[in-house]
Amino acid sequence: MKFIDYSDLYFRSIAKAALPACRRGKFVHMEYGDDEYLVLSPVEFHVYHAMIVERFCSLHGIEGQYDRAKHAFNLYDAECAVLGGGVWLMDDERRIFRISGVSQVYGSFDRPRVLQALKTVGRLRGYEIECV
Repeated sequence: MKFIDYSDLYFRSIAKAALPACRRGKFVHMEYGDDEYLVLSPVEFHVYHAMIVERFCSLHGIEGQYDRAKHAFNLYDAECAVLGGGVWLMDDERRIFRISGVSQVYGSFDRPRVLQALKTVGRLRGYEIECV
């Protein structure tokens, strides 16, 4: 699994602030080609799951468009799919990474599948990973 966290981009580059030791936000679980991604964004940066999907797509050259109500970012690439989403919390001091919840637009994520994949993510080595 490829683990993308927009926290550094938001806090250090956009907000010009230090990276908080404890942060939270929303995430989407995606597939693109043969790869799986867990894409995290702090709530201060992307309020909606669709905004995270749009950013991921724009950075990877994947075509898509918001629906009429701007609730979902619909993908036009058959090799790319949003598998679900939820919320996350990362506490660097307590070494905890937690994901939970359900995206109202993209649905729930496959908890056993994501939990197993997260155990292989080097960035999370030494963290207690909770998937509730």
